[in-house]
Amino acid sequence: MDQTTGRFSLTLVGVLVGAVQGGLIRVINPKLGDEKVPTWGFSCTLLVSPYLPLPAKAG
Repeated sequence: MDQTTGRFSLTLVGVLVGAVQGGLIRVINPKLGDEKVPTWGFSCTLLVSPYLPLPAKAG
């Protein structure tokens, strides 16, 4: 991975994190409650994390 690709991917991740924190949490938090939101977020992170290296292996 060259520097341009690395910068682009980190920028994209930052924008997506900002969108989730600013928009998605605002909608989900009243429905699930303050106690369940972190649990769901951590669970989703655990499910997705093993698949993050796959695009690098494919290319």
